Amino acid sequence: MGKPEIKQKLVLSVKELLVILKNPDGNEFLSPEDPSKPSVIFGLDLNLFSDISLDAAELLVISQPWLEEKFGILKLLLNGMDNLSDELALILSQWVGEIQLNGLKSISTGAALSLSKNHHDAIWLNGLVDLSGGVASKLIHNTGWLHLDGLLTLSNETLSSFSKFKHGLSLNGLVQLTDNDAKLLIKNKKSQYPLGLYLNGLTVLTLPTAIELAKYPGALHLNGLSNLQDDIAEALSKSRHFLCLNGLEKLSKKAKEHLLKKPKGTVSPDLKWF
Repeated sequence: MGKPEIKQKLVLSVKELLVILKNPDGNEFLSPEDPSKPSVIFGLDLNLFSDISLDAAELLVISQPWLEEKFGILKLLLNGMDNLSDELALILSQWVGEIQLNGLKSISTGAALSLSKNHHDAIWLNGLVDLSGGVASKLIHNTGWLHLDGLLTLSNETLSSFSKFKHGLSLNGLVQLTDNDAKLLIKNKKSQYPLGLYLNGLTVLTLPTAIELAKYPGALHLNGLSNLQDDIAEALSKSRHFLCLNGLEKLSKKAKEHLLKKPKGTVSPDLKWF
């Protein structure tokens, strides 16, 4: 039995979930990480449903250890949901593994806190196009990645909240970042955070911004940059951590020399190709 066609909003009930749990691969609710390798399971794909009953959510969380053991499932895909109550968020926060909620256009302060305070893995909220500092201050309770690639701008209050976040942050929707933004984003980060910061939407960096970003105490991903001016490369070379520049198409001899001053293996791609 394949997934039914979406003709109306579907709420996942206990009854429907029991059918899925009985034979998830037969019902095509197992999503492969790589479509060319369907045997490698990516997660439990429940994107069909726009909501989940509280009872079904509790059953889902209880069943997670079995799903991991039998199918290797650690990721929960709920991208069809367009609303998240505080109660449902609190239950889902007990899921051990990543949670995708990319269909949410907004999230309340209560739901953000309920979702993040007990969770220890990645939360995907790439559908959010606006985020208040208050909501951001609740999301940072999560101890895994926060994926927020739908955000195009960030207020000073939100940047200040994120400066207190101790784990991985993906902000690939940002197309510009001022030096003041960068300063606010990293001002409270005094020790190394290995998960890193993704800013792959930036295609241009000013020198003051590059100087501030180089102070980030973790892996820095700037794959949107296709070229580095010499002074920008020199500023980024001051970073003591992994620097990812996989979008580079050309690099001057001087810029390459600056980047080569970083310890071997801390820059990607391999600079020998330039």
